[in-house]
Amino acid sequence: MKSDQLVSDTLQKIKDAEKELIKLRNEYLSKQEPSLKEKVEEKKKEIERLRAYYKDNVMASCNESYEAKRRRLSKYD
Repeated sequence: MKSDQLVSDTLQKIKDAEKELIKLRNEYLSKQEPSLKEKVEEKKKEIERLRAYYKDNVMASCNESYEAKRRRLSKYD
């Protein structure tokens, strides 16, 4: 299903961004460079955007699909 692919793709993007954030934090902690701190903040914002997109768009479309299936199946019960 298209919605399953969309969910898994979005979750994978979030997971990858979180891994990058961990790497950036570790690098910042070891070097204490201000430029790395900026990158960490940018990555946090990116993760928040991805989570908001997932919550507002992906989950909403999945719930609509579920509701449409439920209504369609309830017609035949």
